[in-house]
Amino acid sequence: MNFETADRAAQRLGVTVRAIQKWAKEGKIPYSHKVGRDWLIPTDAIRPGDKSSSPQQHLSKAAFPLMRFYTGGSISEYISKLKSEEERAMARCEQYYYKACLKECTIEAEPFMDSPEPTVRSMSSLYCMFSNLSRGHLVKSKYASGIMAENLSESLKEGSNKSVAALTVLSSLAAKLQLHLPLEDVPRIREYIKYLSDGLLLFGCYLMAYDEYLEKNYSKALGFAEMALNLQTESYVIPEIYLHLVSAMAHINLMEKEKAKKSMEKAWKLACDEELIMPFVEHYNLLGGLIENVLKKDYFQYYEKIMHFSKQYNSSWYEVYNERSDRLVATTLTNAEFTIAMLYSRSWRIKEIAEHMHLSERTVTNYISYIYDKLQINSKKALEKFMLR
Repeated sequence: MNFETADRAAQRLGVTVRAIQKWAKEGKIPYSHKVGRDWLIPTDAIRPGDKSSSPQQHLSKAAFPLMRFYTGGSISEYISKLKSEEERAMARCEQYYYKACLKECTIEAEPFMDSPEPTVRSMSSLYCMFSNLSRGHLVKSKYASGIMAENLSESLKEGSNKSVAALTVLSSLAAKLQLHLPLEDVPRIREYIKYLSDGLLLFGCYLMAYDEYLEKNYSKALGFAEMALNLQTESYVIPEIYLHLVSAMAHINLMEKEKAKKSMEKAWKLACDEELIMPFVEHYNLLGGLIENVLKKDYFQYYEKIMHFSKQYNSSWYEVYNERSDRLVATTLTNAEFTIAMLYSRSWRIKEIAEHMHLSERTVTNYISYIYDKLQINSKKALEKFMLR
């Protein structure tokens, strides 16, 4: 966030310096603070009570710069054109995460976990949480999650800026929903969606779709995702990837295999040039073999990377989920076994699974036998208890 003197702010807003100082002292200008005897005022501050100005002006541009504003092309070039080092650092954090450079992501994000700007704290904590989860560093991941919870509680206090609250809710919901954990004291994003804009609005729609997906309202999940994709006026790459992936997840559960494949292909087309593989890692278990179907033959190098990172991500995911949930998910299955088990438990026939995953029917049958042996079960009904929703 950039700041200016009270004198400069007074000239920009057409008021006296005394008025600026009074508003700052009374807490009416968010993030204003004193350095020595002088007040520093955010350069995007507005007059208190000015309804004509967008609440988005209170959000730091360093909060989710790629998610919010990146519309395609070279990410490195995009980052080089950002104005402040804080914006560039946060954008590098996002770039590293989505490219699965997880150690580098945490190095960029950790210094900002105690930022005075709540939206930057939320963002850096979210990426630290998922990067550390993906590396198997669960203590650090839980620490970042705790900071997010504190930040959320603070932002929901009466009188807090709604746009800031919306972004902290968005961050907290992303963590809870992707880990399939109870939302508890986290509000639904639909209560705050009107305070989001640009790519964050699309990501908010993805979270609404994901929420419906977890409730098995697959058609409704599709509705939210398709509405967001059809109504957008600008192409925001990262949230679009997530929207296409949640669409693919819904289609596969509705047995709409060709539509699921098309959604997956659209997501990959957006991601492949910049190698943004982490959304596919995060959703691997829910994509029902679409990674294998779409990427294994023509994009084997990326398929192998996704499989490599999903192995550790899923291992940590299962541990966190099983610790906090009243349902146990199978932790002994390989990625391929889990995918086949998910499809088989959802009434896919062996022939359909074989065609979908480019395997022989005998191979699928053998996989199912291995799965039953590992889980010590003997029926499809028993298998369902070990699967994700």
